[in-house]
This record gives sequence, C-alpha cells and structure tokens, in this order.
Amino acid sequence: MRTAIYFSPILLFALLITSCTGKQRGGSGDGNNKQAAELTFDSIKLQEVNKLEAVEEPQPVNYNDFPVAYVKNGALHLFNPETDTIVPFSEETDSVFNCVYSDRDAMFYYTVSRQGILVMKKVDLSAIPVQPALLFNLNKATEKFFTETYGEKAKLSFVNNNLVLQNDFIWDYYDFTNFLNYSLENGTLETINYRQFEERYKYHPVSGEEPKRGYHSVYEKAKQLDLQPDDYMDDDFEIEFDFTGASADGSKVVFAIILGFGDLPHGPYCVANADGTMMQLLENTDLGSAFKPLWCNNNAVFLRSYDSETEKREWGEGKWIIELCYTRADDNAIMPIDRDVDYYAVRKIHPMQ
Repeated sequence: MRTAIYFSPILLFALLITSCTGKQRGGSGDGNNKQAAELTFDSIKLQEVNKLEAVEEPQPVNYNDFPVAYVKNGALHLFNPETDTIVPFSEETDSVFNCVYSDRDAMFYYTVSRQGILVMKKVDLSAIPVQPALLFNLNKATEKFFTETYGEKAKLSFVNNNLVLQNDFIWDYYDFTNFLNYSLENGTLETINYRQFEERYKYHPVSGEEPKRGYHSVYEKAKQLDLQPDDYMDDDFEIEFDFTGASADGSKVVFAIILGFGDLPHGPYCVANADGTMMQLLENTDLGSAFKPLWCNNNAVFLRSYDSETEKREWGEGKWIIELCYTRADDNAIMPIDRDVDYYAVRKIHPMQ
C-alpha cells in the first residue's frame, strides 16, 4: 500500500518560529526563549505526527471477476451475482451499443456508436489496468442494428473465434436476415446469410440449444401454475412448452410457456430445478422478445418489462420499466440487478477454469 505524508501549515509555522528564535540576541533570556520554542516545537511536532494520515490510492478493478455485462443509457456496467456487486466500466467514454464475452480467454468485445456509426472494440479483462483498443470500424449506421418489431438491439455473438453481429432486419421474417462475420484469426470481415451461417457453424442461429434430456415431467409440473391461453386463441388451443436452456451442470432448466401465437409465439419464461422443484415463473418476460434468459453458472439472467403504474392507470400510461434480473441459485428467487437496461451478455466459461 502506498502512503502519502503531508506536513501541515501549523508545523511549518512552528519551524519558522524556531528558526527566528535561534537568531535572537541577548543573555540568559535568549536561552530560555530558545528552550521554550524548542519545547513548543516538539509538542506541535508530536501532535502533527499523530495526525498524519495514510492515504491509500484507489485500487484498479479486476473486471475479470464479473461474468455479467450490461448496457444502461450507453454506459457499460459489469455484475457479479455471487457477490451481488456492480461496477461501472469507466474506462470507456463512448456510447456502448452491445457486447460479448470470449469463451476462450479473458477477452471482451463490444461496439460503440461514434457519430452514428458502429465501431468494434476489444479489451483484455484480466489486465490491470485494462486498456480498451479499437478492433475495426463496421462502417454501418447504428440505426441499422435495431429490430423493427420491439426496437431491440442486434445480438453480438462469439462463435468459434469469430464475432458475429446480426444485420439487415426484414419485416417479412420479423428478424435480421444477415450477419456481419469478423474472423479474429485472420482479421477479415464479411457478410453471410442464414444458410451460410448454418453451413459454417452447424446450427441455426435462432433455433437455440437442443436439450440433452427430456423435460416432460417438468412441463407437467409447470401446468400447476394455472396459466391461461391468450384471449384471442381458439378454445381448443393447448399450452405448449419450449426448451430454452439448461445450466452448465444440468441441475436447472429454463423454458418458455407458450400461451398464444400472433406474428410470433408469446408467453413467459420459467426456471426450475431439473426435477421440477423450485418452479419460478419469470413474470413480465416474453418469448417474442429477442432477449432470452442466459445462464451464469446456476443463475438465470434475464430482462423483464412492465408498466410501473398498471394498478393505478390504464395500461400504457405509466412509466415503462425494463429491468435486468437474475434467479438466485439457492432458491430460484428473482433478484433485480438494474433498470433501464437495453442489452446484456453473460460469460459462458471463466477463463481461469
């Protein structure tokens, strides 16, 4: 720990008095004055030494300890659900758009908007202090990376050492139709479509994770939540369930409960233990949103949105709240993280594991 030591003006004044007193002329009176001055100086010096404060310099943040990142009002924040701690990523001053963790090392990638154009940046979270650096310029307008359905941001993914960013939203598909693919290995940027994505990465970008086991018994228990189909659905419509993802150790599962179909399927998400216990409905979430719950160890991180004044006013007249939350691993209880969040990412594997 570095410390800084300061001498106060009182101490300096005492030194000055002592210096002046030592130069006085005279006999025994001079000696008495000098002795008194020295005594005064010693007393003041002792008091000042006792008041010396060790000033500790602020320690750099180890961002590598934070496996959840989110964007709020253009600022990047990081969160650790194990310690329930949030830290701002103060090293970035540009407006952050979206972000993703590498699943190979401690690298972190994010885009910023500069004069309406997206720019990709990178930073090694294991470095102390961190040093964000420019990776490449996308040369595309930021406004092109929003959905036209819910106005949500395009997803940035890390796939096989490539950065893949959704691009070119088309209403006919209610989704983006192309991807900007940047190879971290050779530094090339290209545009690929859905078919090329599937051929290259061997999975469909929207279909999601395939379950490694059946969850029929869990879905049966979820029926006890007594949810009803949307009013506009036919009387013979039966509620369906859609697997979203399992935690890394397989002890927990998150799935969607489909209550109706419009242009897109709709219904809330639910978290449960793999045996169907500790069922937790994630109210105010929707399968139709581009943001799916993501696992951070055994904590499911998700966005929910709701009208804060629905109990007092007609729907839509209150303040619309978008809140980032997670389910606590011990009991699947819902814990809020922050509000006004419009993007989030979760690290799949800690680089030290």
